[in-house]
Amino acid sequence: MKRIFAALAVLLLTTGASAPATRGTVLVVGASSGVGLEIAKQLAAKGEDVTAFVRPTSKREGLTGSPVKFAVGDATKIEDVRRVLADTKVRAIVSTLGGRPNETPRPDFIGTQTFVDAAKAAGATRMLLVTVIGAGTAPMSFQRP
Repeated sequence: MKRIFAALAVLLLTTGASAPATRGTVLVVGASSGVGLEIAKQLAAKGEDVTAFVRPTSKREGLTGSPVKFAVGDATKIEDVRRVLADTKVRAIVSTLGGRPNETPRPDFIGTQTFVDAAKAAGATRMLLVTVIGAGTAPMSFQRP
């Protein structure tokens, strides 16, 4: 299933686009595992410039040997996100942030809000959110009626 989601994300980000080297990087948030890792791998395999935004403690073995670059920070800290967006020519952001039940602050929720706010301020025009928030029947503390 994660390969299907990754393939759809890659298709959305590469269809009708100019040469990868002239456009800037695709910043994949949550690229150390799961769908984010698969998206980063598939984009890199298509020749895209990819930067993985990862926590300092994130495992990076899944991207060893690939051309993917790393930006290190905490998605819940606006200063980390602003720094990366200021230091990197980003043409698109893909957020695949995850979280664990009862984890606070919720990196998937707070981190996504942080990236949306910082991306707007930086002038980014494309952001793709891959999430399971709201899927299923389990109530989430931040769902609104």
